[in-house]
Parts: sequence; C-alpha cells; structure tokens
Amino acid sequence: MKTLISRHTPAFLICAAFFISLITFSSSSSNAQEKTEASPWAVLQPAPDPRPLPHTKPLIFPGDLSEKMIAGIDKFLLRQIAQAANERPNNWKRDLTSPEAYLKSIADKRAELSAMLGLTDPLVTGRFAYIGDASDQPAEEFTLYEVSWPVLDDMQGTGLLLVPQGKIRGDIIAIPEADQLPEDLVSANNPTDAYAQQLARSGFRVLIPTLINRDINQWKMSNREWAHRPSFELGRTLAGYET
Repeated sequence: MKTLISRHTPAFLICAAFFISLITFSSSSSNAQEKTEASPWAVLQPAPDPRPLPHTKPLIFPGDLSEKMIAGIDKFLLRQIAQAANERPNNWKRDLTSPEAYLKSIADKRAELSAMLGLTDPLVTGRFAYIGDASDQPAEEFTLYEVSWPVLDDMQGTGLLLVPQGKIRGDIIAIPEADQLPEDLVSANNPTDAYAQQLARSGFRVLIPTLINRDINQWKMSNREWAHRPSFELGRTLAGYET
C-alpha cells in the first residue's frame, strides 16, 4: 500500500506515519522469524469447549481398558465353550454304521472347519525330498531321515521321517508340541515323549513336522503370534498352515 505525502501534510502526521510503518515492518519480520522456527509437526491444543459429540458421553473407567477388554473376551469365550458342549449332541449327527457312512455324515462339519482354519488353497502334490540321514540314528529297527515336502506353491514343510525296517504297517503323522523339536519325539533321553520311536519300532512309518515355536522374538511377541497375525488378515490361520 502506498502512502501519499505532499508538502502540505503536517509534520506530526508525517512522523506518525513513519513510526507506524516501522512498527508494521518489525512485526512482519518477527512473524516471519517465528514461522521459520515453528515445529515441523502439528501441535494439538485443547479444544476450547470439550463437550462430547451429540448422543455421546466421555468414557471414564478407573483402570486399564485393555485389561478390561481381555477379561471380557476371556469371559465370552468360556461362555461359548460351555454352550458348545451343551449343544454338541444336537449339532452332530454321526453315522457309525461304516467308515464310509461316517465320513459322509461329517463332511459338512469338515468343510466348515476348513473354512475356519483358512484351508482354501489346493495342496501341492509331490514326493519327499530327502535332505539327508540324521546324524544320530537312535535304533536299528528304523532309519531316521531329514526331509522336506511341498505344501503350497511357495511353501515347504520340513521335519523328520522314521522309516522302519521290513514291511510298513501304516503311515502316521506325529504332531509335536509347539515348543518341542521333532528330535524330542525320537530321542532316547525323553522316553515319555519319544512315542514316534515306539511307533517306528512297531513297523509304522512316522513323519514329524517342524512347528513354529513360542520363543519371544525381537518384537516382544511369540513367533507363533507373529506368524498368526498376518495370516489372519489373509483369511488364514497358523493352525491351518500347519494342517
């Protein structure tokens, strides 16, 4: 904005205009400096009127809301488990007249369970790949191999395979506990848990898959939870992958 001053303008007005211009310039310079030194992120300030939205009210709870949520989930699940036990006789109609009839009678239940576990991908057929003989052979009645096998297009399973000497009576998949190694079901040092070895001695070919354990990782959660979370977002579960 231009200020028009003529030779007829009184001296006091000229002085006043000069001081106003000086103050305005100083204020602008100060504001510019404050802007350059402002925080690079937004600073939230309390609302002048903290009234809640219509039809709402503040959530005030004297405690940890996350603990209350977990306790509520636990209570709900325990109630559902008890309810399922009471309703099971009416929900299951098993036909025990023959193995074929039984499988047919539970076909719908198996399909429902598959959907819950996320078993939607077709299995890849293939043979075992023998990684090598185990370094420690625990018995003469069977041979212990380290093996892998295809599960999905981009997923492999690994574990131990116990092959008995002589005629094979059948095939068994021995599922270890999540914190157990496959070797724990074979080792002579764990006679209580080494049932896979006993089955192999009896003529059964036994596969022991390697499961994801519960060790706490660098993100402060168990390896199983770390794998289950993204699986759930994809409509799958860790138990489904292992199945």
